Amino acid sequence: MRIAAIKHIEEFRGPLKCNVGKLEKPLLDQQEINNKCIITRHHHIKKLGYQVDGYDKINNIVYEVYEPWHLKPKNKIHDLQRQKEIMEYLQCRFSIIYTEPSIIWDKNNA
Repeated sequence: MRIAAIKHIEEFRGPLKCNVGKLEKPLLDQQEINNKCIITRHHHIKKLGYQVDGYDKINNIVYEVYEPWHLKPKNKIHDLQRQKEIMEYLQCRFSIIYTEPSIIWDKNNA
């Protein structure tokens, strides 16, 4: 369904544009420095119909930048399902970078 919807949108409106969070670029830039790696921004996983914030192909790590709205219960369920699908498909590690230190994914917020 998601892939068919993306194809439909691209057919009538052109390529999808991704939203870039205000802190996404500096946080991913810093991650590249810390890990001494190259992170491809807005990597499209066509088969799944997902676009991730960043992907380090050499080390096989997906990077996602999570803003405060990711703590909403509906979003957390969606994010975890999406993460699981991506990790299974790419057989990768998944690194979440939080925009604020107070944003945590612990048992109390799950």
